[in-house]
Amino acid sequence: MAKRKQKRAQLAPPSLPPIRQGLISPGRPVPPHIVRPPYIRNGGDPGRSTMGPIRTPAEIEAMRHANRAAADILMHVGPFVQPGVTTDRLDMIVHDKTIELGGYPSPLGYRGFPKSVCTSINEVICHGIPDSRPLIDGDIVNIDVTIYIGGVHGDTSMTFIVGETDEWSRMLVRETKVSLDKAIEAIKPGLPINVIGLAIETHARPETSFKDRVPFLQVENVSVFYGKAQALQNVSIHIHQGEFVSVVGLNGDGNGIGSRTSGGSGLAL
Repeated sequence: MAKRKQKRAQLAPPSLPPIRQGLISPGRPVPPHIVRPPYIRNGGDPGRSTMGPIRTPAEIEAMRHANRAAADILMHVGPFVQPGVTTDRLDMIVHDKTIELGGYPSPLGYRGFPKSVCTSINEVICHGIPDSRPLIDGDIVNIDVTIYIGGVHGDTSMTFIVGETDEWSRMLVRETKVSLDKAIEAIKPGLPINVIGLAIETHARPETSFKDRVPFLQVENVSVFYGKAQALQNVSIHIHQGEFVSVVGLNGDGNGIGSRTSGGSGLAL
């Protein structure tokens, strides 16, 4: 019996020209009155967290304040995303706004990271280092802002479209936002953490909702942030706090299945 031929989904074209690293300027100075996160005293190594996942009411309020500050910084830098602007310039804008708000730019010095914000262009998955490369018309760039203030970290990111881009890139940005919304809707106290991955995979895998469009690559384990990055971050008291937690959903058997969310915990998606 002849095998049925499977229709191959159309692949997105490669990013042209491919990203090439520019010159990286020195890290920007932080005034002495700004409180540093603990890992700065340890050469950038955060070590292992000894805190439990449940936050006190005071910690939760501090987290809300820090995350509002991070969102304010992200909205402040957004209008500067234009063709011809370098990511190093965006780094300066984020750095200055963070200091103005009384916080410390968390990426600076974390495991040796040399800048104050992460800027990831086109095919760079995440945690890109700002440099001298100017943004060009058609780029997409993710700006990942983290601020340390009030003893906790606030973390947020957004992908911006530079000028006019192609439909593939617009679809990626649009459907990633839909996946994020579905992941947020899935989070409930007491549920297994892998419901997050299930919500994303159900929407993003080509054999589900993308049969007639484009299969998006899902990066399940990433190690590009100077040796440490996580699919799920329990961000507040420490950056990338705690153990790695798999959020693989449909066919995964990661340790996220046994882990459960609980009231008073904090997740960064």
